[in-house]
Amino acid sequence: MEEQKESNQPNFKLVLSVGGTFVVVLILIISQVTATSIGERTENLIKTGQLELEAILDQYSSQVSNIVLGSEPRPDSLVDMIRNNFVAPPEMESDQDLFQWMKEHDIAMSDLRDEKIRQLITSGRDAYQKKRLALREMEHAYHQAIDSLYSGFWLSINGYPKLTLNNRPTQ
Repeated sequence: MEEQKESNQPNFKLVLSVGGTFVVVLILIISQVTATSIGERTENLIKTGQLELEAILDQYSSQVSNIVLGSEPRPDSLVDMIRNNFVAPPEMESDQDLFQWMKEHDIAMSDLRDEKIRQLITSGRDAYQKKRLALREMEHAYHQAIDSLYSGFWLSINGYPKLTLNNRPTQ
């Protein structure tokens, strides 16, 4: 009987060591795959968010410049001014630059046109700020994942971040 106990003991140790090794390897593989998935998905979402921000700027600056100039060619200074108006922080919102530009270039003003421009600028600014806030939150969460000990280790092992990230998320 003692021989039987002794022969079972090495088998139990072998099973325990093989099982433990299997569990550790499984955890490492799952961590690797999860980090790759999180890094890839997050960076794709950030890239998409940046493209959507640019599309919002293009869409609204085009609509405003169409109202201001109609079918005339749009000077870069006008488009830049309109885009900057959307990008400006909420406390610096001002439509006065655009209306001053219109006066300087002798563009006919009317209450209806002014109101339509103001509405477009307001809706464009709101759309831009809303998307920018969502992107900032996503970048912040990604920075936290990169800076955390566990997920940061696995992300770095997998080569993340692949995007050039600002020290601070999008303003």
